[in-house]
Amino acid sequence: MRIDIDQERANTLGIRNSQVGRIAQSAFAGVKVTELREGDHLVPVKVRLRIEERNEADKIRTLYVRSMREQLVPLDSFSSVSLKPQYATIAHYNKMRSVTVKSFSTFGELPSSVLARARSAIKSVHLPPGCKLEFAGE
Repeated sequence: MRIDIDQERANTLGIRNSQVGRIAQSAFAGVKVTELREGDHLVPVKVRLRIEERNEADKIRTLYVRSMREQLVPLDSFSSVSLKPQYATIAHYNKMRSVTVKSFSTFGELPSSVLARARSAIKSVHLPPGCKLEFAGE
């Protein structure tokens, strides 16, 4: 998604680019508003748009930005929102395409003990030809 801001119009309305950036970030990635405790873990609570609203450019155009005059101004009144396709990037490790899998362990547990427990289950995974499993640091 691309947001092109009419700088002259935005300045007239009292809107800074950083405000538009924060609105876009909160809409897509979410903004952490608090944390909840679940056992020994703190779980971040984020606020963002519902998935059906994040996937449609028309819904993004209807977002409001608070101006320096404390007025709510619709995004499409000073900018244009468009979809711009991009090529996906494929992660590589040692010149091979890779997928990295991460996990969270119990507080105080060493990564080496988690990996030792999981190693036999991981090695029993059957992969198609041309694929292999590697452990970080080995």
